[in-house]
Amino acid sequence: RADREVVLTAISGWGVALEYAADELRDDREIVFTAVKNSNGWALHSASDRLKADKEIVLYAVRCCGTLLKDASYELRNDKEVVLTAVRNYGLALQYASDTLRNDMEVVLAAVREHDCALQYASAKEFRDVIKIDGRDYVIFLERIQNDLNRKQEWEFSVGLVGTELKTVSLQGNYVSYKYLIKDGLRHTEINEEFDYE
Repeated sequence: RADREVVLTAISGWGVALEYAADELRDDREIVFTAVKNSNGWALHSASDRLKADKEIVLYAVRCCGTLLKDASYELRNDKEVVLTAVRNYGLALQYASDTLRNDMEVVLAAVREHDCALQYASAKEFRDVIKIDGRDYVIFLERIQNDLNRKQEWEFSVGLVGTELKTVSLQGNYVSYKYLIKDGLRHTEINEEFDYE
């Protein structure tokens, strides 16, 4: 566990073996980066705190697997380049970003474009997006509001084909899926057949 050459040999074939290395070797940059490269990023979990703050290593890891953002240092979870790389790989990694970046429009949209459900982790109060479904461009506008009756956060959702008037639907909770809303939400509220998904 403390023999550098033995550990290097082990992680060269199976990067996650880093977890069995001695603490001082899990703080060795060459060993950790080799392990991360040979584990599709997963060895980051076993790296020392110091190396979880190494931007080059963390960028490599989250490029392979966005969810590994959870193992990065707080400073890197507040680094826009690192977080954008993570959410473009896996939108739900937004949950591990700093509050500041969960309120950043560019980061939130990148996450939601990769995974609709990432919106539940946004701390933004509102944002606008344009998505294409079945060859049609929809403008999406979301605004987080407080429901005074049940004291829960809700999204007020407005949608329309590009160039048309936006129509509004009220939503419960913090979870929103664009595709669900366009396919089912608008049909169930009978806003306008023009916006029917199918």
